[in-house]
Amino acid sequence: MNRWKIVLLSLLVILVLAGIGLLGWMRPYDLETERKAARAAGIPLSEADLNLVVLPPGENAAKDYQALQALKKRQPIDDSALDAATKGGAFFALKNPRTAAGLKKAIESRPDVARLVHTAAAKPHLRFPGDRTAVLSPEDFPQLALVREAAKWIRCESILLAHEGRFGEAVKNQALGLRVARHAAEEPNLIAYLVSRACEAIAMQGFKDILEMAGPNASVADAVRREIAAYDPRGDLTRGLKGELVQSQSKLYLPGSNGFGDRWFIESSKAVSIHWTARAIEASSRPTPERIMAIEVVKSDMDREMGFRPTAVLTSMMMPVWAKAAAASVQSEAQRTLVSAMASVLAYRARHGRYPDSLSSAVSPGPVDPYTGKPLGYTREGIGFFVFVEQLMTPEEARDGGKRLAAESIIRYPPTKATTTGPPMPGGRPMPGSPPMPIGPAPSSGPPMPGGPPMPGGPAPSGGSPQ
Repeated sequence: MNRWKIVLLSLLVILVLAGIGLLGWMRPYDLETERKAARAAGIPLSEADLNLVVLPPGENAAKDYQALQALKKRQPIDDSALDAATKGGAFFALKNPRTAAGLKKAIESRPDVARLVHTAAAKPHLRFPGDRTAVLSPEDFPQLALVREAAKWIRCESILLAHEGRFGEAVKNQALGLRVARHAAEEPNLIAYLVSRACEAIAMQGFKDILEMAGPNASVADAVRREIAAYDPRGDLTRGLKGELVQSQSKLYLPGSNGFGDRWFIESSKAVSIHWTARAIEASSRPTPERIMAIEVVKSDMDREMGFRPTAVLTSMMMPVWAKAAAASVQSEAQRTLVSAMASVLAYRARHGRYPDSLSSAVSPGPVDPYTGKPLGYTREGIGFFVFVEQLMTPEEARDGGKRLAAESIIRYPPTKATTTGPPMPGGRPMPGSPPMPIGPAPSSGPPMPGGPPMPGGPAPSGGSPQ
């Protein structure tokens, strides 16, 4: 009998030790310790910690977007003409008279939509009513989809103005798209941050459309550069992550449970969320070239250290969103840099009748590739040029001279529907991996650029002016 008592007692001790070990494995961090560390680092844990300023009604565009949402439900917007005008780039799309006429009709037939979009864009802030600690998915802020549609509408208005030769009005109107991008960024969460980056990409594409249609026009190019330089993204990745942490601390609860379930699972999940989100917040504040890799390091460290702990599941689910947001933060900076560089080269061409030998000749200081921290790529090509960021090129794309580069990694001028590149212009820098260029004198003259003055040897260049 004593033998069985010893066996049972041994089993009981083993079970107790295993339970203690399991609890320790499930609770790798202490909640109060993590909270103290977060507060010491200035990281918010509640909505009050976010310090959201109360907006005067006259400065908040929320009601305008809500009115736009209601209007769209009553009278849906026919997007087919808008999509036709922007698909593949407005430069080519609007050369089709039917497409141009369709866009003009679509814009002019909906003054109600235009009025609400412009009224919203004119206001400096956006704050939708509701509990920010309870946001769970994009469906919780359906108005954010309307913000993106407003950015799309503004781009279509702007390219129609440019198509009609009213370039100055087009640039001024397209600047409203940047205001709309700032609106989305004011909501402190990653969903809003990503919508803001999408709106900014639409705005940059609109400026690129205008530059392509205007050609080497110094006044238009300078106006585009000024708008981009004056743009303040307002919301950043760090702010979005802080808002996500606040939401996670509020979302993690068991209804009706204030006992063991809370202590064993919920408190531990909150501690895990604070620990790893705080690390992601620190990584998100790194310089641009380091940011994406820093977030990836946080993700890999958590995967390795947390393993399959149930208390880490919710935080692990957010990791891919963090990585996507980090990539979007750098990509949006790259797009701004590329469009601004394009404008600088076109302005130089308009003033000097030729393209610059380097970007630093067109603008000082020379633009920097946000992925590498090195000078932005620039190559003269045929009768035009292209600017590019190297980080978005795969080795295969580099080897073939950039023939299959993604649209967001390169801007060519003049635009072309073809995906292949022609031989680089003598004196220009080749794409990485491309064959050596022939060395010889630059041509003394050439055909005029679309919308701009002729190459050297032709009539004197004109700076042009917005219409």
